[in-house]
Amino acid sequence: MLTGRLLAEYGLEVGFEQSQYSIARWITAPDRKTLEDFLAANRSSLAEDLDGDPVLLAGSAFQMGRAKERWETVEFTDVKDVRKQAA
Repeated sequence: MLTGRLLAEYGLEVGFEQSQYSIARWITAPDRKTLEDFLAANRSSLAEDLDGDPVLLAGSAFQMGRAKERWETVEFTDVKDVRKQAA
């Protein structure tokens, strides 16, 4: 339906692929060094939100659990707390 509408209204041919990721979590760390180490070790599974904050993308709950086990001091949240940024 969306592909047909984009073609009809805008002349755009588009295709969709299923994402390999099903979980996204915002990342915070107790210090800059820990955050930088985490980001360097997980470059292929990272994205940035509209504010430029890092988001870890995982394909399964198992992968998310492994990240939590390996990085015990890193906090993974499913909802971004914008109040922390305002402070």
